[in-house]
Amino acid sequence: KFHPHSLMQDKGDVSSKTPNGEVEIDIGLLSNQCLWELQRLIAAVRLDKLEPKVGMHLTVWFSKPPKWFGGCIKQVSKISEESWKLTIAYYDEEEEVTVYPDPDGHIILKRQAPKQL
Repeated sequence: KFHPHSLMQDKGDVSSKTPNGEVEIDIGLLSNQCLWELQRLIAAVRLDKLEPKVGMHLTVWFSKPPKWFGGCIKQVSKISEESWKLTIAYYDEEEEVTVYPDPDGHIILKRQAPKQL
């Protein structure tokens, strides 16, 4: 079992629930060891298979420096039944072309929050 609290830096609570029931973890409060373990688990367990779409937000893990970077999918093309070529526009204005899902689990798609009525 994974217990982020056992590996976190001593800065308080690391998680909270969003209005749509998802758990958000403040990765800035986690140690590098915990971030690596979290990344490994995400790669090993995909509870739902989201299909990437243009405009979808995502986070991508970079090891140097060890940090998650956010971005948005700019272009998508299907390569096979369960893989896609993505053009990612990062929030820091960099762009990258990559394949999803990547074998190391470095790309995490974000579900869109349900629309409020």
